[in-house]
Amino acid sequence: MNANAGRISVNAPGRATRAVRPPISAPHLEQLRRYHRRLQSQLEATAQIHPALADLLSSFPAAIVMLALRAGPPATRGEAVFQARQGASLAQIAEALDLPYWTRRLPPEAFIAPIDLRREDRDDENFGRQLLPTKPASPRAIGLWLNWVHRARQFAGDEFALWLAKQPVFRAPRSPLAWGRLPATRALDALALYALASQIEEQGPDFPLPPPFTLRMGFGAACDNALDWIHALTQDLICEGVYGCDFVQSPRMVDGIAFVPLHSRADLCAEARAMRNCLETYADRVRCGICRIVSLRKDGSSIATLELSAYNHDALDLAVHNLMGRQNSVVSAYVDSAVQRWLEWHNRIAAMARPLAAENEKILPGWQALRTQIGALSRKHGLARSPLLAIENPRGTIDALRIAAWRLSAIRRYGNVNV
Repeated sequence: MNANAGRISVNAPGRATRAVRPPISAPHLEQLRRYHRRLQSQLEATAQIHPALADLLSSFPAAIVMLALRAGPPATRGEAVFQARQGASLAQIAEALDLPYWTRRLPPEAFIAPIDLRREDRDDENFGRQLLPTKPASPRAIGLWLNWVHRARQFAGDEFALWLAKQPVFRAPRSPLAWGRLPATRALDALALYALASQIEEQGPDFPLPPPFTLRMGFGAACDNALDWIHALTQDLICEGVYGCDFVQSPRMVDGIAFVPLHSRADLCAEARAMRNCLETYADRVRCGICRIVSLRKDGSSIATLELSAYNHDALDLAVHNLMGRQNSVVSAYVDSAVQRWLEWHNRIAAMARPLAAENEKILPGWQALRTQIGALSRKHGLARSPLLAIENPRGTIDALRIAAWRLSAIRRYGNVNV
């Protein structure tokens, strides 16, 4: 460290001030402006300690970011500062900080938030050689790319992270003000959970397995598989006991009208053609559990479409969000009365099931079996535990899965992580 850095100097009797560090040079200041604004003040303070540290702004951005944000043990940071002041090579500085040497090739724009790039137990140099050629061309997209790839490696392994790094969904934001805004990581957590769960060899009796994930799969296909699996998983959790049971799973007759739930995209598209409306655009909302769609049919023909949503975030208490006839026309009083009677029946039975739901919430053998299987895979490959598996409350699990699925569906729709 600089001998004067952080020392107290006496300028007048009874008054003590901290010594002012000299400003960094103009070339270093120009490099500093390439970093995100939320990191610049800490980086500048670190660069003012010694010119050798200021040189890291251009020669080794990952190292100076780690020093500025005080990542890692203090002893390793102190050793790295000592090595830099002694004129050590970048390889020696990387060794002191326990950073893979390939990280020296990451540009300043890659660092938009604190990130721990220290060595994993796996082959870091080989991973870096395969990763660096896949980085986006736009400097302002590299930060999003690095954060997602690093998180994917933590929760699903090297192969999944390298697959994700090659996907054409990392583009710079349209607005310069949006640069550095981290994308919704829950969407990535859902995709990583699907990729890891697809490695389970034998299907358990209490939970659905996703379709296999392969490295040749496109991003859209992987998202569709993940969304379909999460929808099936949340429905199983509901029926298994989180909410006692799901009363919108099977048809029911009221006043001669059949209330038929629509679950799949094919069902919604068929209903949209019959009713001449835009119901096919609701597929992602239904798949993510944002709403329920029920077709009202008389004598086998669709006469109205009912959209239901949870009232006050309680899946046991449904409310009518939309009720429209053919071509979005107003329904008759007869149909409206049947809907009210059906909804009263549903909420009355749901209220009776609420105490049962509180008891069943403590068991959920299917969810526990899935957590055990994926936990064993994570430990086998040295991975971190998925945040979606760390939620102990089953209702919170369903809400987290649905939110993750909804954000993943938005990325799937727009083909861009930065949405």
